[in-house]
Amino acid sequence: MKNSEVAEIFINSDKEAKTKHLFIEGRVIYSYGYHFPIALKLNNNIFIFNSDRYSNSTAKHKGYCKRAIGSFKIIEMNTARIKDLISQDIKDINEVIFDKL
Repeated sequence: MKNSEVAEIFINSDKEAKTKHLFIEGRVIYSYGYHFPIALKLNNNIFIFNSDRYSNSTAKHKGYCKRAIGSFKIIEMNTARIKDLISQDIKDINEVIFDKL
């Protein structure tokens, strides 16, 4: 499986998928491990996207995800904020996020 395919699966389904350095777990897609969540899926058309930079290869992973997200709504946040949101219930996240829309 290719990294670009993992990104497409993340955007278009609730399935888990992985390559050597890119993987989906639940509502999150990660690059190289749990230390760098690329995006958090709120629902099928709203995504929280990591605004931080990490490495050239992670930048490529982010590019695959951004292209797959396409015209869906993206809210950018840093790594620390995304990690905080990952541990929260989706209902609580929606209350925080929809204030920004």
